[in-house]
Amino acid sequence: MGRAAATLSRRRAGAETRADLICSARELFSRHGYHGTTFKQVAHRAGVTRSAVNYHFPTKRALYQTVMEASCAAVVAPAVREAVKERTLAQQVSVFIDVTGRAAAQDRLAAAFLCTSAAECATWPDLRDPEHDPIATVRAFLTRAVRAAEQRGELRGTDLEPLVQLLVAMLCGIWFYVGFLGTEHERAITSTIRQLLTGRLPTLTEVPTVSAGVAAGATRTGASSTTTAATSVLVRVDGDTWIGQ
Repeated sequence: MGRAAATLSRRRAGAETRADLICSARELFSRHGYHGTTFKQVAHRAGVTRSAVNYHFPTKRALYQTVMEASCAAVVAPAVREAVKERTLAQQVSVFIDVTGRAAAQDRLAAAFLCTSAAECATWPDLRDPEHDPIATVRAFLTRAVRAAEQRGELRGTDLEPLVQLLVAMLCGIWFYVGFLGTEHERAITSTIRQLLTGRLPTLTEVPTVSAGVAAGATRTGASSTTTAATSVLVRVDGDTWIGQ
């Protein structure tokens, strides 16, 4: 083997080792958190020596932020690229959720890490990588999308910041559900969210267990139910409170 070929082979082996370390670290960080994961564990999981981990990543924080960057690139970045092609807020959010949902379902470790890293970075801000922070990236995209929708007249009399936070929370919920619980229905979930955002959900009828007195507007434990049509939905919470929609 010539010198050039040997150098290329070493580079490929180094790239493969680095990729294995990132994958192994992502799994361990998702399970044990930043402070509960050690280089020794990462080395054992990847099947390499401790010195190999140090060669590619001088500090655990550097490894953690590299995992964050990779997870953001795998799940969040493709969704932003596809969503910005749409023209309405509902379409943009639907496509964003659909793409991230599919990516998370294909790589559940990435979805799990996105959830755990969001919680850890909120507690220990020094762990954040401002350039590859998935939550910051999602929030920035949704803020731009919501503001553009307001300018187009799609939103009127709406407080934009709470709406953005609601959408961020909904997306984090999908990551958590897919990453930790797993589901074979992720496409159905995102499809239903699209219907919800575009106002195309099937008409819901009154819950059969709701009594006539409550349906007429009775109050239980101080929570009033206001019904204006036969198709209004009333949901019982903890056996006492009724919520009308």
